[in-house]
Amino acid sequence: MTEAGEGASNGEKKAEKEKDKDKDGEGEEKEKEKEEEEESGPSTYMHLVHELRSLLGKGSGADEAKEGDAAAVPAPSVSADKSALRLKTAQLLTALYDDEIRKQIGMKRYDGAAKVPVPLKPSAIYDACCVGEGTTTTMTVPPSKREGYRHTDVWDTKDCASELTGCVLDAADAFASASATDGGETSSSDGGPVPDEFDKDHGLSMSFVAASSNLRSTVFGIDPAQSYYDAKGIAGNIIPAIATTNAVVAGLQVLQAFHILRWRLDNADSETGEVDPCGERGGNLKERCRYIYCNREKTRKGYYLQPTRLPDPNPDCYVCRSAVLEVSLDTQSWTLDMFLRRILKKELNFIHPTVMLGTGDLIYEEGDELDRSEVECYAKNLPKALVDLPGGGLKDGSSCRVEDFGQDLEVELRFYHREEWKGGEEEDGGMEARDEEE
Repeated sequence: MTEAGEGASNGEKKAEKEKDKDKDGEGEEKEKEKEEEEESGPSTYMHLVHELRSLLGKGSGADEAKEGDAAAVPAPSVSADKSALRLKTAQLLTALYDDEIRKQIGMKRYDGAAKVPVPLKPSAIYDACCVGEGTTTTMTVPPSKREGYRHTDVWDTKDCASELTGCVLDAADAFASASATDGGETSSSDGGPVPDEFDKDHGLSMSFVAASSNLRSTVFGIDPAQSYYDAKGIAGNIIPAIATTNAVVAGLQVLQAFHILRWRLDNADSETGEVDPCGERGGNLKERCRYIYCNREKTRKGYYLQPTRLPDPNPDCYVCRSAVLEVSLDTQSWTLDMFLRRILKKELNFIHPTVMLGTGDLIYEEGDELDRSEVECYAKNLPKALVDLPGGGLKDGSSCRVEDFGQDLEVELRFYHREEWKGGEEEDGGMEARDEEE
C-alpha cells in the first residue's frame, strides 16, 4: 500500500472514531436527561399518559426485565383460570406501585423532588383485584362494564385497580381465542382486534392507559384524577375546541350545498333536466347562498353566526379564468426554470404546471403520467432563457397559457421585457443570490 493510501485509510479511521465519539456523547446526554427526569418524578398527568402510552406500544417488556427487579413478575399463561390471573395482576400492581416505589425511596432517588411519592397499600390493591375472601360478584365487575357507566366518570384507586384487572382478563381471553383458532386475529371483548401498538380508539388499550395513569398520579400526588374521556383526549392530542369548530364549519358547508342543489332543482327544465342560470323561478345563485362568519363573541342580538351576501366576482382573480396577468421581467436573463419556481409555483401556487405558448407550442409539462423520454425532453428547456425557448420563445408582448389539471387551475400570462428597475438589485438583481441559496 502506498503512503498516500495509508494516510487516507488512517484519516477515515480517525473520522469514524470521532463520529462514534460524538454518538456516544449524544447518548450520554440523553441518558443524563432521562435520569434527571426519573429522579424528579413525573409532574403532570399528561406526562403519565404519554409515558404509559409509549410503554404499551413497546409491548409487555417481559424479555427485557432484569433479574431482581421488583416489577419483573412472571406473566400467567393464557390458559390460567380467572383466580390465578387476578392473583398475578395483584402481584404485578403491588410490585409496581408499592415495592418499586419503596425501593426507589430507599435509594433516595426522589430526595430532590417537589413531592415524595406515596406507595399504594397492598391490601387495597388485593381487594380491588378481588383476591382473597369476601369477594362478591359486584366487586369483580370493572367500572367500565358497570350499569350506568359514563366515559366522563372519574375512577378512584380501587376502580383503577379493578379496571386493570379487567384489561388483563380481556387480553387473556383474546389471546386464548386466537390460540384456539390456530393463530387467528386477536380480538378483545370490545369487538376490535388487539393492536400491535397503542391505539386511542381501542377500548382495552385506552382503559389500561387511563387506569394506570390515575394510579401513578395517586402515587406521585398529581391532582386531579382524570376520566377515561379526558385521558383519551390527552393521549390522542385531541383539542375539543378545534374539533367542535371543524364540525360547525363542515355543517355550514353542507347547508350551503343544499342551497345550491335547491337552486339547480328550481331552475332545471322538467323535460331535459338542463339548468337555466337565469331562470325566474330559482332566482340568482348569489341570492341563495351566503358567507357565514363564526364569531368569537356574540353579536348585540346574541348571534355567534353572522351570514352576509356573497361579494361580486373579482375581475382580477385568475382562478375565475377571467383575467390576464401581466408579468414584467428580463426575458433575456430569466430562464424557464426560474420562471417556474419563482412565479408559477411560489407566487401562483401551481403544483404541476403545463406551459403552452400563444402560438400553441407546448414547452413544458409536469405530471406522473409522463414517460421518461417526455420528461427528458422538457427538462432540456429548463436552463434556456425565455427568449430562446422553442416556438419563438417568450419576449416583449408574448403570451402563454398555464394549466394545472390536478387543481383545475388555468391562467393566461402576458410578458413585458424589462431590463432596468427603479428598485435596483434589491428588486430583481437580488434573485441571483436567492438562486444560489436554493
